[in-house]
Amino acid sequence: MGEIMTAAVGVLTYNRFHLLQRTIDSLGTAGYPFDLALVDGGSADPAQRAYVESYGGVCLSIPTVGQSMNTVIGRCLHFDPDVVVFSADDYAYRPGWLRRLMAFWMDAPADVVMACLHWEPSYLWNAVSEVAQIAGERVLMRESIPGSSWSFRAADWPQIGPVAHKTGGEDLEICAQLRADGWRLAALDLAE
Repeated sequence: MGEIMTAAVGVLTYNRFHLLQRTIDSLGTAGYPFDLALVDGGSADPAQRAYVESYGGVCLSIPTVGQSMNTVIGRCLHFDPDVVVFSADDYAYRPGWLRRLMAFWMDAPADVVMACLHWEPSYLWNAVSEVAQIAGERVLMRESIPGSSWSFRAADWPQIGPVAHKTGGEDLEICAQLRADGWRLAALDLAE
């Protein structure tokens, strides 16, 4: 990676126009430049589809969450970034979120393969294994992180993906395999 890391942010949306608009607005507070890949997975609302296209996004009909994730991430990788962010359409990102995330990735140990951008409640499948400080951020190392908010070094995608072409549990399977292979998964508090 070069001295200044580049970022691509991909957002997947489906029939949640009001949430998508909030997410897109909050992305603008990134505090760091990025390329945007916006994909509509088959929304019925023509206004939402037009909104997606106004940002240079594409409107497709994608049958599974896994295929949708692969499509968005593939479009992000087309920009040849150092870091990829995949987001569902229902997040509100905090001011400076991407600047903080990029600082995290510049300092993160090599065995941290993926991070999510929010702290979800603790469940049996996502237990916290460690609390760390990386680039001034309090980071929770977890057993799994939700696929609706993933970030990773683009060079690590071959270890992570592709995502299985199904809906339900596709993120848990990937997290379990990554953990079994010795990788760590992080959670940062950059969005809600």
